[in-house]
Amino acid sequence: MAYDKAVDSEALGLLFTDIADAIRAKTGGTAPIRVQDMGDEIMSIQTGSSGGGAHTDALTAIIDGTGGDVSLPDGITKIRDSCFYLFTGLALTELPDTVETIEQYAFYGCQYITLTKLPVALTTIGSTAFRNCRSMAITQIPASVATIGTNAFAQCTGLTSITFLGTPTSLASTAFYSCTNLKTLNVPWAEGAVAGAPWGATNATITYAHTGG
Repeated sequence: MAYDKAVDSEALGLLFTDIADAIRAKTGGTAPIRVQDMGDEIMSIQTGSSGGGAHTDALTAIIDGTGGDVSLPDGITKIRDSCFYLFTGLALTELPDTVETIEQYAFYGCQYITLTKLPVALTTIGSTAFRNCRSMAITQIPASVATIGTNAFAQCTGLTSITFLGTPTSLASTAFYSCTNLKTLNVPWAEGAVAGAPWGATNATITYAHTGG
């Protein structure tokens, strides 16, 4: 069965919230339910036994990327809080240029997304938004970005060189925590103008007042 992989991130986040609520209502449970466990939870309700992770339904196709890359439609402006949290097999190569806000935990743990650039309209990257996205390969932070939260890019070991095209008003001191391969940070501001250097990138050399693209 083929699945339509063009999704609205806000609608998808609400969908999985509704599914989790329905499972808890059926089982009487109160604990959070990981998205990648929902297929087995549903099968367990239907059969009275654990499915053992063998189900290849629409849920697991989305989670594991077995239906192909997720493609987010043009026009969306926000990736909601935890929308793709721990979608460990998510295949995503780009974000629409209309996205302005990526909320906290939006892509946490999505180890295989291969973004090489961020949206030109982006203003806010929430805390832990891309933490442990190890295949991220962006090289620039757009000039529009004003806020980068705590651990926003933590453990993104695919990052090697980042150039800021503008000066954010808020840059967390741990934004690049444990980005062990990040060796170069080019920034257009003077040393000391933005607090918290090296912003978690302890292996990086910072070039201040950088004017190149």
